[in-house]
Amino acid sequence: MNVVPMNQQTDVEEFTGNPVDVHFSYAALSRDDEVSAKEDAAIIKAHMKSAAESIIAVGLALKRQKERLPHGMFLPWIEAEFRMTDRTALNFIRVAEHYNGKSETISDLNATALYELAAPSTPQSVREQVEELIVDGQKVTVADVKRLKTEAKAAEELASARAELESLQKQADNKDTANAGEIHRLQLKIEELEKGRDLARKDADSAEKKASAAEKDVNERISIAISEAAQKIEAGFKDEILATVTFWPSTISSSTCSRTDCGVSSSEISSRS
Repeated sequence: MNVVPMNQQTDVEEFTGNPVDVHFSYAALSRDDEVSAKEDAAIIKAHMKSAAESIIAVGLALKRQKERLPHGMFLPWIEAEFRMTDRTALNFIRVAEHYNGKSETISDLNATALYELAAPSTPQSVREQVEELIVDGQKVTVADVKRLKTEAKAAEELASARAELESLQKQADNKDTANAGEIHRLQLKIEELEKGRDLARKDADSAEKKASAAEKDVNERISIAISEAAQKIEAGFKDEILATVTFWPSTISSSTCSRTDCGVSSSEISSRS
Protein backbone atom coordinates (compact mmCIF):
# COMPACT_ATOMS: atom_id res chain seq x y z
CA MET A 1 0.00 0.00 0.00
CA ASN A 2 1.22 3.47 -0.83
CA VAL A 3 0.30 5.94 1.92
CA VAL A 4 0.06 9.60 0.95
CA PRO A 5 1.97 11.87 3.38
CA MET A 6 -0.18 14.39 5.24
CA ASN A 7 1.46 17.44 3.67
CA GLN A 8 0.69 16.06 0.21
CA GLN A 9 -2.85 15.24 1.28
CA THR A 10 -3.40 18.92 2.01
CA ASP A 11 -2.28 19.91 -1.51
CA VAL A 12 -4.47 17.29 -3.15
CA GLU A 13 -7.52 18.15 -1.06
CA GLU A 14 -7.12 21.86 -1.74
CA PHE A 15 -6.74 21.30 -5.47
CA THR A 16 -9.59 18.82 -6.03
CA GLY A 17 -11.89 19.81 -3.19
CA ASN A 18 -12.08 16.17 -2.11
CA PRO A 19 -10.57 14.38 0.91
CA VAL A 20 -7.85 11.83 0.21
CA ASP A 21 -8.86 8.66 1.99
CA VAL A 22 -8.30 5.95 -0.65
CA HIS A 23 -5.01 4.17 -1.28
CA PHE A 24 -3.70 2.53 -4.44
CA SER A 25 -1.88 -0.80 -4.44
CA TYR A 26 1.05 -0.76 -6.83
CA ALA A 27 1.54 -4.52 -6.42
CA ALA A 28 -0.65 -5.13 -9.48
CA LEU A 29 1.77 -3.20 -11.71
CA SER A 30 5.05 -4.19 -13.26
CA ARG A 31 8.14 -2.70 -11.65
CA ASP A 32 8.64 -0.22 -14.52
CA ASP A 33 4.99 0.88 -14.46
CA GLU A 34 5.13 1.25 -10.69
CA VAL A 35 8.20 3.50 -10.86
CA SER A 36 6.69 5.59 -13.67
CA ALA A 37 3.32 5.99 -11.96
CA LYS A 38 4.90 6.97 -8.65
CA GLU A 39 7.13 9.53 -10.37
CA ASP A 40 4.15 11.16 -12.10
CA ALA A 41 2.11 10.98 -8.89
CA ALA A 42 4.84 13.03 -7.21
CA ILE A 43 4.81 15.54 -10.08
CA ILE A 44 1.04 15.91 -9.93
CA LYS A 45 0.99 16.40 -6.16
CA ALA A 46 3.79 18.96 -6.37
CA HIS A 47 1.85 21.01 -8.92
CA MET A 48 -1.63 20.79 -7.46
CA LYS A 49 -2.31 24.53 -7.49
CA SER A 50 -4.68 26.66 -9.54
CA ALA A 51 -1.93 28.26 -11.64
CA ALA A 52 -2.15 27.57 -15.37
CA GLU A 53 1.41 26.24 -15.49
CA SER A 54 0.63 23.74 -12.75
CA ILE A 55 -2.61 22.63 -14.39
CA ILE A 56 -0.72 21.99 -17.61
CA ALA A 57 1.99 20.02 -15.77
CA VAL A 58 -0.67 17.92 -14.03
CA GLY A 59 -2.49 17.38 -17.34
CA LEU A 60 0.65 16.19 -19.12
CA ALA A 61 1.47 13.74 -16.31
CA LEU A 62 -2.10 12.43 -16.26
CA LYS A 63 -2.05 11.98 -20.02
CA ARG A 64 1.18 9.97 -19.84
CA GLN A 65 -0.28 7.58 -17.28
CA LYS A 66 -3.64 7.33 -19.05
CA GLU A 67 -1.77 6.14 -22.13
CA ARG A 68 0.70 3.94 -20.24
CA LEU A 69 -1.14 2.20 -17.39
CA PRO A 70 -2.81 -1.14 -18.17
CA HIS A 71 -6.45 -0.99 -19.22
CA GLY A 72 -8.73 -0.36 -16.26
CA MET A 73 -5.95 0.85 -13.94
CA PHE A 74 -6.01 4.60 -14.64
CA LEU A 75 -9.26 5.44 -12.84
CA PRO A 76 -8.39 3.49 -9.65
CA TRP A 77 -4.96 5.16 -9.68
CA ILE A 78 -6.24 8.76 -9.90
CA GLU A 79 -8.96 8.09 -7.34
CA ALA A 80 -6.55 6.56 -4.84
CA GLU A 81 -3.68 9.00 -5.34
CA PHE A 82 -5.59 12.26 -5.82
CA ARG A 83 -9.25 11.54 -5.02
CA MET A 84 -9.86 12.65 -8.60
CA THR A 85 -12.71 11.76 -10.95
CA ASP A 86 -12.34 10.88 -14.62
CA ARG A 87 -14.05 14.17 -15.53
CA THR A 88 -11.56 16.22 -13.51
CA ALA A 89 -8.65 14.33 -15.05
CA LEU A 90 -10.03 15.04 -18.53
CA ASN A 91 -10.25 18.74 -17.67
CA PHE A 92 -6.53 18.78 -16.82
CA ILE A 93 -5.60 16.76 -19.90
CA ARG A 94 -7.59 19.00 -22.27
CA VAL A 95 -5.98 22.15 -20.87
CA ALA A 96 -2.55 20.55 -21.35
CA GLU A 97 -3.39 19.55 -24.92
CA HIS A 98 -4.53 23.05 -25.90
CA TYR A 99 -2.17 25.23 -23.87
CA ASN A 100 1.09 23.37 -23.37
CA GLY A 101 3.76 25.97 -24.14
CA LYS A 102 1.33 28.87 -23.64
CA SER A 103 1.26 29.01 -19.84
CA GLU A 104 2.48 32.62 -19.76
CA THR A 105 -0.30 33.74 -22.11
CA ILE A 106 -3.04 32.22 -19.96
CA SER A 107 -1.39 32.68 -16.57
CA ASP A 108 -4.09 35.07 -15.31
CA LEU A 109 -6.97 32.71 -16.05
CA ASN A 110 -8.35 30.71 -13.15
CA ALA A 111 -8.91 26.95 -13.32
CA THR A 112 -12.62 27.18 -14.13
CA ALA A 113 -12.03 29.51 -17.07
CA LEU A 114 -9.27 27.23 -18.38
CA TYR A 115 -11.49 24.16 -18.20
CA GLU A 116 -14.25 26.02 -20.06
CA LEU A 117 -11.81 27.16 -22.75
CA ALA A 118 -10.39 23.67 -23.24
CA ALA A 119 -13.81 22.00 -23.36
CA PRO A 120 -14.74 20.28 -26.66
CA SER A 121 -17.76 22.60 -26.95
CA THR A 122 -15.52 25.68 -27.21
CA PRO A 123 -14.75 26.76 -30.80
CA GLN A 124 -11.13 27.49 -31.65
CA SER A 125 -12.20 31.00 -32.64
CA VAL A 126 -13.25 31.67 -29.03
CA ARG A 127 -9.90 30.44 -27.71
CA GLU A 128 -8.16 32.81 -30.11
CA GLN A 129 -10.43 35.69 -29.04
CA VAL A 130 -9.59 35.07 -25.39
CA GLU A 131 -5.86 35.02 -26.12
CA GLU A 132 -6.18 38.33 -27.96
CA LEU A 133 -8.06 39.88 -25.04
CA ILE A 134 -5.39 38.71 -22.62
CA VAL A 135 -2.60 40.08 -24.81
CA ASP A 136 -4.46 43.42 -24.84
CA GLY A 137 -4.30 43.41 -21.04
CA GLN A 138 -7.95 42.60 -20.38
CA LYS A 139 -9.06 40.36 -17.53
CA VAL A 140 -11.07 37.36 -18.76
CA THR A 141 -13.41 35.40 -16.49
CA VAL A 142 -15.31 32.15 -17.02
CA ALA A 143 -18.44 34.28 -17.57
CA ASP A 144 -16.64 36.04 -20.44
CA VAL A 145 -15.70 32.70 -21.98
CA LYS A 146 -19.29 31.46 -21.79
CA ARG A 147 -20.57 34.71 -23.30
CA LEU A 148 -18.11 34.47 -26.18
CA LYS A 149 -19.18 30.87 -26.78
CA THR A 150 -22.84 31.92 -26.88
CA GLU A 151 -22.06 34.74 -29.30
CA ALA A 152 -20.01 32.41 -31.51
CA LYS A 153 -22.83 29.88 -31.64
CA ALA A 154 -25.37 32.60 -32.49
CA ALA A 155 -23.10 33.98 -35.21
CA GLU A 156 -22.69 30.50 -36.68
CA GLU A 157 -26.46 29.92 -36.73
CA LEU A 158 -27.01 33.35 -38.25
CA ALA A 159 -24.44 32.75 -40.99
CA SER A 160 -25.95 29.35 -41.77
CA ALA A 161 -29.47 30.80 -42.01
CA ARG A 162 -28.27 33.61 -44.27
CA ALA A 163 -26.43 31.19 -46.55
CA GLU A 164 -29.52 29.00 -46.82
CA LEU A 165 -31.68 32.04 -47.52
CA GLU A 166 -29.32 33.25 -50.24
CA SER A 167 -29.42 29.83 -51.90
CA LEU A 168 -33.21 29.75 -51.89
CA GLN A 169 -33.43 33.30 -53.20
CA LYS A 170 -31.22 32.34 -56.14
CA GLN A 171 -33.56 29.47 -56.89
CA ALA A 172 -36.51 31.86 -56.69
CA ASP A 173 -34.78 34.19 -59.13
CA ASN A 174 -34.69 31.27 -61.55
CA LYS A 175 -38.51 31.19 -61.60
CA ASP A 176 -38.70 28.59 -58.82
CA THR A 177 -41.50 29.92 -56.61
CA ALA A 178 -42.05 26.72 -54.63
CA ASN A 179 -39.55 27.90 -52.01
CA ALA A 180 -41.33 31.18 -51.22
CA GLY A 181 -42.67 29.88 -47.90
CA GLU A 182 -39.27 28.56 -46.87
CA ILE A 183 -37.65 31.87 -47.78
CA HIS A 184 -40.13 33.72 -45.58
CA ARG A 185 -39.45 31.29 -42.71
CA LEU A 186 -35.71 31.85 -42.99
CA GLN A 187 -36.16 35.61 -43.10
CA LEU A 188 -38.12 35.44 -39.85
CA LYS A 189 -35.48 33.16 -38.32
CA ILE A 190 -32.70 35.58 -39.25
CA GLU A 191 -34.62 38.47 -37.71
CA GLU A 192 -35.12 36.43 -34.54
CA LEU A 193 -31.44 35.49 -34.36
CA GLU A 194 -30.37 39.09 -34.88
CA LYS A 195 -32.71 40.27 -32.12
CA GLY A 196 -31.40 37.57 -29.79
CA ARG A 197 -27.82 38.57 -30.54
CA ASP A 198 -28.53 42.24 -29.87
CA LEU A 199 -30.35 41.44 -26.62
CA ALA A 200 -27.45 39.25 -25.46
CA ARG A 201 -25.02 42.10 -26.11
CA LYS A 202 -27.24 44.57 -24.23
CA ASP A 203 -27.52 42.18 -21.28
CA ALA A 204 -23.74 41.76 -21.20
CA ASP A 205 -23.20 45.53 -21.34
CA SER A 206 -25.81 46.10 -18.63
CA ALA A 207 -24.24 43.48 -16.36
CA GLU A 208 -20.80 45.03 -16.85
CA LYS A 209 -22.13 48.53 -16.05
CA LYS A 210 -23.90 47.27 -12.92
CA ALA A 211 -20.74 45.55 -11.72
CA SER A 212 -18.71 48.71 -12.33
CA ALA A 213 -21.27 50.85 -10.50
CA ALA A 214 -21.37 48.43 -7.57
CA GLU A 215 -17.58 48.45 -7.32
CA LYS A 216 -17.55 52.27 -7.40
CA ASP A 217 -20.19 52.38 -4.66
CA VAL A 218 -18.19 50.02 -2.44
CA ASN A 219 -15.02 52.05 -2.97
CA GLU A 220 -16.91 55.22 -2.01
CA ARG A 221 -18.18 53.58 1.17
CA ILE A 222 -14.69 52.45 2.08
CA SER A 223 -13.39 56.00 1.55
CA ILE A 224 -16.19 57.41 3.72
CA ALA A 225 -15.45 54.87 6.45
CA ILE A 226 -11.75 55.74 6.44
CA SER A 227 -12.49 59.48 6.47
CA GLU A 228 -14.97 59.09 9.31
CA ALA A 229 -12.51 57.04 11.35
CA ALA A 230 -9.80 59.66 10.78
CA GLN A 231 -12.11 62.44 11.97
CA LYS A 232 -12.99 60.51 15.10
CA ILE A 233 -9.32 59.90 15.82
CA GLU A 234 -8.64 63.61 15.56
CA ALA A 235 -11.59 64.36 17.83
CA GLY A 236 -10.44 61.77 20.33
CA PHE A 237 -13.61 59.68 20.19
CA LYS A 238 -11.88 56.39 20.90
CA ASP A 239 -15.06 54.56 21.87
CA GLU A 240 -16.76 55.50 18.63
CA ILE A 241 -13.79 54.32 16.57
CA LEU A 242 -14.47 50.73 17.59
CA ALA A 243 -18.12 51.13 16.61
CA THR A 244 -17.09 52.50 13.22
CA VAL A 245 -14.72 49.59 12.55
CA THR A 246 -17.34 46.98 13.41
CA PHE A 247 -20.16 48.82 11.62
CA TRP A 248 -18.69 49.40 8.17
CA PRO A 249 -17.56 45.86 7.13
CA SER A 250 -21.15 44.64 7.40
CA THR A 251 -22.49 47.55 5.37
CA ILE A 252 -20.03 47.21 2.51
CA SER A 253 -19.97 43.41 2.33
CA SER A 254 -22.53 43.35 -0.48
CA SER A 255 -21.37 44.93 -3.73
CA THR A 256 -24.91 45.28 -4.98
CA CYS A 257 -26.53 47.44 -2.27
CA SER A 258 -26.90 51.21 -2.47
CA ARG A 259 -26.42 53.63 0.39
CA THR A 260 -30.10 53.59 1.29
CA ASP A 261 -30.44 49.82 0.59
CA CYS A 262 -27.72 49.11 3.12
CA GLY A 263 -29.64 51.02 5.75
CA VAL A 264 -27.35 54.06 5.77
CA SER A 265 -28.31 57.23 3.94
CA SER A 266 -25.99 60.03 2.93
CA SER A 267 -27.46 62.27 5.63
CA GLU A 268 -26.91 59.59 8.27
CA ILE A 269 -23.31 59.20 7.16
CA SER A 270 -22.78 62.95 7.52
CA SER A 271 -24.46 63.03 10.93
CA ARG A 272 -22.17 60.25 12.19
CA SER A 273 -19.24 62.57 11.56
